[in-house]
Amino acid sequence: MNTIKMTTYVEDQKTLETCVNLGFHKVLIEEPHFSLLCQKEWTEKIDYRHIDSLYETGKALNPELEIVFNLDLMAHDQDLQGIKALIDHLQKIGYDGIRVQDMGLASLVKNIAPEIHLEVHTVTGNYNSQAIAFIENAFSPSIKSIVFSKEIPYKDLKDMNEASTLNNEIMVHGPILLFYSKRRLIHESDFTEESHVGAERYGLFLQEKKRPDEYFRFLDNPHGSFMFHSEILCLIRQIPKILALGVPFALFDFRGEKLEVIRDVSNVFKSPLQKLESPSGWDEKGDELMARIQKHYPQKLGEGFFLENLTDSHTRVKESGETQWVAKVLGVVKEKVMALEVLVPI
Repeated sequence: MNTIKMTTYVEDQKTLETCVNLGFHKVLIEEPHFSLLCQKEWTEKIDYRHIDSLYETGKALNPELEIVFNLDLMAHDQDLQGIKALIDHLQKIGYDGIRVQDMGLASLVKNIAPEIHLEVHTVTGNYNSQAIAFIENAFSPSIKSIVFSKEIPYKDLKDMNEASTLNNEIMVHGPILLFYSKRRLIHESDFTEESHVGAERYGLFLQEKKRPDEYFRFLDNPHGSFMFHSEILCLIRQIPKILALGVPFALFDFRGEKLEVIRDVSNVFKSPLQKLESPSGWDEKGDELMARIQKHYPQKLGEGFFLENLTDSHTRVKESGETQWVAKVLGVVKEKVMALEVLVPI
């Protein structure tokens, strides 16, 4: 079994100190002008002192800590001058890496700061092995890591990682982004006053009629509008399969979470990610750890890989009115075939 290192987003000193103490190997520094979902309050000017102080604090706490700047802005031409200045500044300060999702910005990083390693986190565009190979070849030798999309089936993830030469990453815990637009849909609507959650940030929850207990979160900030799934991704039950992938880094998205949640969820994952003695008997242990994490969230936790969601089950209703699980979904090819594990005689 492989050992996996932990990565997470950081935007303030307390979160940074907490994550270093928890043993995170890599932190992604955020600043609201350059990081799409940064929870730090918006300021009129770019806070370079904030960027510098987080780097200095991180290296002082742990000289081996990998400190990467999260430049996941989807940029227009008018943004490029400021971004070039930022890349040059990060290089002078000594940042270990820069993470982008815009291919144009990946090219800028490679050209302006070739000594800084490049990480690519594409929400779209890396669903297949050809896309992964293109990104590796196009940005070599600067590129060091690709964050795989959450919408890649497990088998494809395994094949793609085995074919890659990089230190790649998968997300194991955090909100699932469904939609992004540069348009500020809430800010420009009648909901603005009741949805205000901070300087230049707005949020709403959309309830689905057929699933009254599920709420889809909408967030609006100066970068645009975001829609999230009603469930929080949590792959704690999938630890043996994650280790078998051979992906070196696991990404946790705790943005907006309390320190208590960060500590407890990280500690739940930490031990098995670093050393799982045996996958046998993990189902029972995974259930126990999942329940521990669920206590922190009002939302349901989504536990499966894409097209392989083990939370999907078929049910029947007994004469008593009680709902009984009869099978769980092992795998799906959409609109073609579904593999089920039958749990009780039907």
